Amino acid sequence: LVTLAQMRFRETVERGQMLSDAVFQRAREIVPPAGVDMATALNQDAGLRSILASGVGFGSNVTSAAIVDADGIVIAHGFRKLDGQPLEHAEDIKDLLAQGPIAQLRAIYSDERTFETRQPLLSGDAEFGSIRIGISPFLIRDELRTYFGTAAGSVLAALIIASFFAVLFSQ
Repeated sequence: LVTLAQMRFRETVERGQMLSDAVFQRAREIVPPAGVDMATALNQDAGLRSILASGVGFGSNVTSAAIVDADGIVIAHGFRKLDGQPLEHAEDIKDLLAQGPIAQLRAIYSDERTFETRQPLLSGDAEFGSIRIGISPFLIRDELRTYFGTAAGSVLAALIIASFFAVLFSQ
């Protein structure tokens, strides 16, 4: 079960990174017209909006997808109503992967912890903001519960069968 949890975390990080790369690729192709700043061009790009909006459904653990400026203010979010609002920093999920299985299990069974994967967004050579993909380990809990039930059922069945044969052969 610990190995399964670690695999799910790695898979979640990879999905978040793939989504972040898709947003980065689209954002890199956007060239603002004369008189329009980069933030407005990003906010109004339909392709980028589509990627961000579909990001929440990209993986079962992905909870948000946003582009924020250097001050943490949302430029474009998968949920349009969050545009222009500050986005709180969450823990980097890559740090959690490095901490090991016990920390990962604690994160799964903690209701309050959220994580994110971040990728800097550049305009020329300067960092313009970042792409932040929100990730919730809470959703892994249900999957682990299902697998734990299956494993416990298998152990119980094996124990009953082994006990039956032990009684049978002891006669």
